[in-house]
Amino acid sequence: MLDLFQWGLVPHWAKDPKVGYKMINARAETAAAKPAYRQALQRRRCLIVVDGFFEWQVPDREKPREKVPFYFQRTDGEPITFAGLYETWWDKRRSEEPEPENYLQTCVIVTTAAGPDMEAVHDRMPVIIEAENRERWLDPDQFEASEVTGLLVPSPAGTLVRHPIDRAVNSVRNDGPQIIEAVA
Repeated sequence: MLDLFQWGLVPHWAKDPKVGYKMINARAETAAAKPAYRQALQRRRCLIVVDGFFEWQVPDREKPREKVPFYFQRTDGEPITFAGLYETWWDKRRSEEPEPENYLQTCVIVTTAAGPDMEAVHDRMPVIIEAENRERWLDPDQFEASEVTGLLVPSPAGTLVRHPIDRAVNSVRNDGPQIIEAVA
């Protein structure tokens, strides 16, 4: 089943949904221990499906503003399924139960150390859940985080390909297929 979620996890216990602005990635190494992610890792795992993703490289640490954007996609051209966690939040001051008009579905992408296809660009990457592990990741009867954390590892070499793209990707005003075209 596909559904729409807002990126930026808002834990069910949060008093203000604005906390989601800061919670766009959950570190695989600490998700099981962090209060914001612990219950979601145990009970509310999801897959975030994308065609590709962007990451910025800082080629010269002396000039951090001169970053280069890259577009990553699967080598085999298939969609990518990221490990995700989700929560349903509602303002408990307004109602005891979530009502469709006042709840917010939010999610976060789980990240890990960069794998071989990513490490030249960035030191972290989204966790990719391969097809053979999707059912295990999504298993609603699996409440032990330790049973799924073994999936939260970098992808092996050859999973992803990348190419540099135009810096125009940095503005939400720019949209369309030209954004992911390779530049020299």
